[in-house]
Amino acid sequence: MASFRFWFCFFVILLSCLGSESRPLEAFTEKRREMVMKIAREIIRERLHKARPIKYDVNRVSPGGPDPKHH
Repeated sequence: MASFRFWFCFFVILLSCLGSESRPLEAFTEKRREMVMKIAREIIRERLHKARPIKYDVNRVSPGGPDPKHH
């Protein structure tokens, strides 16, 4: 009885695998790839523009070095 169940399950799995198929590789054409790369570049450019550091006042005077009494 266990042998019958094993072969039945094996047969069902085999049939389910035979019924599936993958997409063709030509679906992702060169034109579509270029379009995706262009969009990605625009997104990266916008994020870099937003992530630019805040400009500080260049005329700031430094305090004159470390404090020798600090340590």
